[in-house]
Amino acid sequence: MWTIPLLSVLLNWLILQGETAEFYDSRFGLAVACVGGVAVAWVVIMVIAQRLHFSDKQRQHALDQLAALNSSLERQVTERTHDLTLANERLAVEVTERKQAEEKVYQLSITDELSGLLNRRGFDLLAEQALKTARRAKSELTLIYADLDGLKRVNDELGHQAGDTMIIETAQLLRKSFRESDLVARLGGDEFAVLAVSTDSPESMLARLEKSVVQVNKSGSLPFRLSFSSGHVQCLQHGEKSLPELLADADARMYVQKQERRRAATATAPAADLSLRQAN
Repeated sequence: MWTIPLLSVLLNWLILQGETAEFYDSRFGLAVACVGGVAVAWVVIMVIAQRLHFSDKQRQHALDQLAALNSSLERQVTERTHDLTLANERLAVEVTERKQAEEKVYQLSITDELSGLLNRRGFDLLAEQALKTARRAKSELTLIYADLDGLKRVNDELGHQAGDTMIIETAQLLRKSFRESDLVARLGGDEFAVLAVSTDSPESMLARLEKSVVQVNKSGSLPFRLSFSSGHVQCLQHGEKSLPELLADADARMYVQKQERRRAATATAPAADLSLRQAN
């Protein structure tokens, strides 16, 4: 900042000393002062210009480095975002697969493997929930307990594969005879249960089942004849009885029907096939 004034003072002092020593006259000294001032200014300007140029190159270099760093960061962010997106997609697929697996395991845990109906665990779980809902809404449910007649005889005479076929055919008949909203289960062995949430009367529901049984037996497509003993209870009429208590009542009514039918069969003909009747 003070370079040009200092150099100008120094140059004028030197010119003045030359004039004082009579090395040259004042006109020559003035010419030297002008030329020297221009030369000093040019040198200073060149030095400043060079420094500015060097600073500009450093600034441009810094800008280039900053741009390269920004580009690298943007590329890394893009790559990381892509990786995170893929990871999230994989995680979503894994979560979906896990949920599906859990749902499948749950369905398997409440489903009878042979018949495809609810098993005892599934029936107890869903029936308890249905009973609570019905009692809050004061709506009637019908619990039917059915025992498949002659399964042991079929297993002994025709083999267990025929017995399995008998259970599967029974499951299909129960699905066909009751509504999708009804809970149909194989409790184990030759025992079945239905919790009917529909408004149909027990008589009409059992009549549908009996009609399906008659049709299958008339078709002759099976090497055995299907027959059930059954008992039913109206859940709302039995107040606050638990599900096991309701099942026990329906089972007791079914047993009464089975005994009556056995006595009737013995009194008439040993070979008479038993048809489906409702326990009173």
